[in-house]
Amino acid sequence: MYQTEVIAKKVNLPQYSIEEAKEIFTRLHKQGILKGKNHKAIISSIIYFVSANSENINVSFRMLAEITGLPESKIRKTYRYLLMNGYLQSKRSSFAKPSKYISQIISSQEFSQQKSRINLSLLAHFADELGSLLHGKKPRGIAAASVYIFSTMLDTKFPQSKISKQAGVSSLTLRRIIKEVSQKFCIIIEV
Repeated sequence: MYQTEVIAKKVNLPQYSIEEAKEIFTRLHKQGILKGKNHKAIISSIIYFVSANSENINVSFRMLAEITGLPESKIRKTYRYLLMNGYLQSKRSSFAKPSKYISQIISSQEFSQQKSRINLSLLAHFADELGSLLHGKKPRGIAAASVYIFSTMLDTKFPQSKISKQAGVSSLTLRRIIKEVSQKFCIIIEV
């Protein structure tokens, strides 16, 4: 509990947010979730969650990694674990949706010829559904993966390098999300 307050103060979290983070940590402790888990990663995930659900508070995974000395990937993985298992539940639904980035990716010159074959509203819906299943992933990365998967299904393969460049994510991020989608989900298209 003391560690929660120390980390929260280092990222300049307001007192009401610190109290909320402490309450969540206490609840998880009582549920036995913390056993065998890295407490700093749990606390960092909670602080990120509290800041993401509050107005005017901006705490990044990178900032938390620098403060705690943990790898950013460890904090992201713990955050996704807590979200996917329902230990953290968002109060607001205004997180950036992947569909917001679809038109930005598709609008470039490289995609102009194939764009007519793609139903943008269906692609946007697919991206948002994928985003709801892949908690803690970058919306831009999910949008890029959606464009790639969608274009592959239509036999209009866009190069991953061009898609990732248009989306503003690395090719590695795009490949990781595509790999995760292919391993976790069976995509069925009903016409």
